[in-house]
This record gives sequence, structure tokens and C-alpha cells, in this order.
Amino acid sequence: MHNEKAIQQKIESTLHSIDGIQRAEIRPFFSTRLIAQLDKSAKANWLQQWLAITTKPVFAVLALSFFVVMNIVAINTANHKKQAVQASSNATIQGFSEEYNLSVSTIYQ
Repeated sequence: MHNEKAIQQKIESTLHSIDGIQRAEIRPFFSTRLIAQLDKSAKANWLQQWLAITTKPVFAVLALSFFVVMNIVAINTANHKKQAVQASSNATIQGFSEEYNLSVSTIYQ
């Protein structure tokens, strides 16, 4: 009987503990501040990750190798285009001279 009374008192005290509960309210502009803080931490985290990646020697070697390869490709492409234009120009001049029977003749043969 004493045990039941103690249990009943605990139940009563638990139920009375929620009598003073009020609805939780947030401060004005809480969501704006929260979003700004999350954006700030996300940007800082991204910057830290980028710096961690780019300061490694492997990244520097990889980037340097990429630029060297791209320069070699660009130089080879420019040389091939120059040769193609030169061959086309020579063919055009040759065709023109053959069309009009222009040949270089000298008196010193």
C-alpha cells in the first residue's frame, strides 16, 4: 500500500511538472541568422578543403604536367596548320603559273 502511494505521488508530480509549460518561441530573425551562419561555415569549410588539396606537391606536379602537355599540343597544332597553309599557298601559286603558262626563264641557262 505504501508502495502504491509512492508510485501515485510520482505520477502526480510528473503530471504537475508539465502544468507550467509554455510554447517555445524563437528570437526575431533567428532563421536568417542561422542560414547566414551555415553559409559562413560551409564557405570556410570549402576553402579549407581547397587549400588542403592545392598545397600538396602531387597537385602542383599534376597541374604543371597538364600545362606542359597543353602547350606541346598547342605548338604542334600551330605547326601543322602553318604547314598546311604553306602547302596550300604553294599549290595555289603553282596552279596559277601553270594556268597562265608562266614559267621562269632566264637567259643564263
